[in-house]
Amino acid sequence: MLEFHEDREGNLWVATAKGLDCFRDLRVSSFSTHEGLSADAVDSVLASRDGTIWIGNASKLDVLGPGGMPSQAGNALQGHQVTSILEDRIGRLWAGIDNTLTIYQGRRFRQIKRQDGSPVGVVTGMTEDSENNIWVETMGPPWTLLRIQDQKVRETFPAPQMPLARKIAADPQSGIWLGLLNGDLARYRSGKTEIFPYTHHPGSRVNELIAASDGSILGTLTGGATTFPAM
Repeated sequence: MLEFHEDREGNLWVATAKGLDCFRDLRVSSFSTHEGLSADAVDSVLASRDGTIWIGNASKLDVLGPGGMPSQAGNALQGHQVTSILEDRIGRLWAGIDNTLTIYQGRRFRQIKRQDGSPVGVVTGMTEDSENNIWVETMGPPWTLLRIQDQKVRETFPAPQMPLARKIAADPQSGIWLGLLNGDLARYRSGKTEIFPYTHHPGSRVNELIAASDGSILGTLTGGATTFPAM
């Protein structure tokens, strides 16, 4: 050990002949049915801007407030699996449950349907772009990307018109990014789709996607995480 320093957060940094080590007492809190969750089958989670933690748990939306006590907000929902959650710019909560998409606002639920009145399908990813469009990726057949504006489905992009994707993220400039099922990336902007292939293990797929302000993309692939360079 060559030198050590304690920072303002109580972390102890130690300089050694083989690098820099950080020691910290980080507590991990677990929440399950023992702490009040409706089930032990969490499929999605969202931290809203007011500090509330929304938990997509089996057929209900569990809520973890500042006090740390879970409660159920989704008792009116009908289904078996909350697959994806999104908070939009004005604070509305969007939740995909089974093959439906629901908006939660003012303690009320309202279902969003396709133009023909059918359910949107199983939601695997959602994002809101710079123009306040809500983009929803749904599992097929066929896999379909939906553009929603003013709570109505305005456009649909089914496969193979749009490449198969699992997760989507808004580009800070314009358009959206799609994490494809084959492990590559695609960007949809101004009516055009551009594919960005990457070297990865066969069978990889993008399981999560974040677009940073500098243009770089952080994604998780099957088997690990990766950072895609700025575009």
